[in-house]
Order: sequence, then C-alpha cells, then structure tokens
Amino acid sequence: MINNKVLPSLESVMGAASVHNNIVIYAGPNRINHSLLHGAGPEPLTALARAIREINQRKGFWDEPRNLGEMLMLAVSELSEALEEDRSGQPIVYFKDGKPEGVAVEIIDCIIRLLDTLTSLDLIVSIEHILLEKLSYNNSRPYKHGREY
Repeated sequence: MINNKVLPSLESVMGAASVHNNIVIYAGPNRINHSLLHGAGPEPLTALARAIREINQRKGFWDEPRNLGEMLMLAVSELSEALEEDRSGQPIVYFKDGKPEGVAVEIIDCIIRLLDTLTSLDLIVSIEHILLEKLSYNNSRPYKHGREY
C-alpha cells in the first residue's frame, strides 16, 4: 500500500505469470525476453543494465554521444512524472492505449535510465559490487545519518 492506495497484483495488471529461477515472467505482446537474466549469475543488475543499453542503442538513443548531466536530468524527469501520476490520483499501475502508466511505471523508467547511465561510465566493478559497498557503508552510519531528516 502506498498513500493508502491498495496495490493491484501484477497478474491482474499484466496477465498470466510464470516463475523461472525466481524471476516472474509475464505473458503478453512485446514482452522482453526474460531469458536475458537466465544464467546471469550473481550480477543480474549488471546483466539487466547491459540489456537496457542494447535496447536503447537499437532504438537510436545512443546514435550521438550523451552527456552525464542530460542523462541524470532525464532520470529526474521520470520521478517528476511519478509525482504527477500520484498527484492526479491515478492507480499505481494502469494501462492507457496499451501503454503501462502510473507511479510504479515512472519509477521503473527512472531505474531504466539510471541503469543505462551506469553502462556509460566504464565501471571497473559490477553494479552489484558498488551497491553492496554503499549499503554496507550506510548500515555503519548513525540513526538518520546524524541529521534531522
């Protein structure tokens, strides 16, 4: 539940589902082949980021070099869209003319943009490694990291 809104089940929104290697796969037109994560081993985020980059390259989003500021602000714009979805009282996930919409979808758009951005940074370690290092550090910090909020 978010802001007193009951979240619909993904099955009710996206259709029939099956589970393979703990990854839920939804049936429907234009669904991405979830096998891209099959065998990804301990680095599924890095594998997903690479798949996102390949899709975005095919769709022309990398035909020209992109700068980091632009990419980060596009991620921020997705969060603004999530806020507007919430302010308008829309369901967390819904479909309009076959396109998924809603707060959760806009947050996912932000994650997609951020994972794509990470692939452009020439990381020498995996996304998972950086994430775990940051979580470990945050876990060592004081309550509210020593601040009011």
